[in-house]
Amino acid sequence: MREIGELLRRTREEKGLTLKDAQVETKIRTRYLEALERGDDSVVPGEVYFRGFLRSYANFLGLDGQELAARYRALKEAERSEKAPPPPPPPRARGPRLALSSTVLLVSLLALALAAWWAWQSGLLPTGAAPGTVPVPGAPSAPGESGPGGTAPGQPGPAEPGSGEPGSGAPGPGTPGPGLPGPGPGTVALEKVSSAPGVVSFRVGGASELEVRASFSDRCWVRVTIDGTVAEETTFARGQEKAWSARQALRLRLGNAGAVELTVNGVEAGRLGGVGDVVDVILETAR
Repeated sequence: MREIGELLRRTREEKGLTLKDAQVETKIRTRYLEALERGDDSVVPGEVYFRGFLRSYANFLGLDGQELAARYRALKEAERSEKAPPPPPPPRARGPRLALSSTVLLVSLLALALAAWWAWQSGLLPTGAAPGTVPVPGAPSAPGESGPGGTAPGQPGPAEPGSGEPGSGAPGPGTPGPGLPGPGPGTVALEKVSSAPGVVSFRVGGASELEVRASFSDRCWVRVTIDGTVAEETTFARGQEKAWSARQALRLRLGNAGAVELTVNGVEAGRLGGVGDVVDVILETAR
């Protein structure tokens, strides 16, 4: 990792650039740029952010940011592999005692089944009773008599499902069933105006104001600008959700675009970048 940081520092100095110049162009804070050049990822909050900053800073210096980010990821995976605990021992094979117990149980069940069949054939069980059944006093034994779960002669049977009769549990003709869709809301058009590296712009039609909801599948730093004023700058955790509204324009700077799913006025915009990508999302109402 120190080799990557040394490459960044040497390239910046060869180009005659200062860390202040790099901060202005990349929008990455100076202390994070210093950490990149030292190869110290403990200062940046998480590997995802460090990889995104590394890619952006390397591209600014004219290097291959994607290749350097891949090298950093390989180094971190190698470190985790060295620290991983040893695999658990294989399960012990079943001994002969378990096999013997299974054989004894099977033989016992077969013996009980044969004994029940012999008693039924010998007339020891009541007529019409199958092996394994016990007659209940007062219960009908002849066909045609009412019993538990049965129907007495002359009585109507249970209603068929979906017949619409009382007790059938299904709606009859003219009765709306459950789950029928109702009338939908007004149409909102989400039009992508432009899409350049690091910037995605949308025009929202059919809405008097902007309603934006974000769902986070991983940590992500976000700066929110509402109608030209910075309203929020914070880091969201995995599983969090947040909503913002604006009258005319809303801008989001996502520090980890691959971890954010956006919904604009009920229309899903999805993920607008990859893991670790720094992306500006610009939303404006169509006037």
